[in-house]
Amino acid sequence: MKPEGPAIIEMVGENIDSPICSRILSAFRDAPRVSEHALTRVLCFDNDGVEITLNNSGLVGSVHLFSEGLDGKKAYIGTLPFSICFGDRCDEVRRKCGIKPTKTGAEGEIWRGRVLPAWEVYTLDAKEVHIQYSRVDGGVELVTLSLIPEQWFPTLMEAEE
Repeated sequence: MKPEGPAIIEMVGENIDSPICSRILSAFRDAPRVSEHALTRVLCFDNDGVEITLNNSGLVGSVHLFSEGLDGKKAYIGTLPFSICFGDRCDEVRRKCGIKPTKTGAEGEIWRGRVLPAWEVYTLDAKEVHIQYSRVDGGVELVTLSLIPEQWFPTLMEAEE
């Protein structure tokens, strides 16, 4: 069984111990490599091309779906949101999404000292689908499913108190 994009977005905003998260997590091949941070914990499923970010209470704030080789990961093999595919170019992504992106960023922008690739964000209710494009060929290389910042950031501050 492989976790599917339309189902995997349902993890976002749920507790990692919830039935939906448990069902999706059971589809991964290996136990996660866990990375602990001050306000978050990251579950890395490198062989499945997935990283899941939780706050300290176990709330899933984001799920990152990687293309083959990005950050040393295997490709996520499930269905991506909007039926987009790794390698799709921006115009194809916009056609498949059927809505305009909420935010966009041009390649070469600098954030925290790092040069960013081109990206777009599509908002669906209280969740976002963030698409990152490769600087090499312009195709989709990373898809991040997340709570909108207004929903995610307050949970981090609560966990800190």
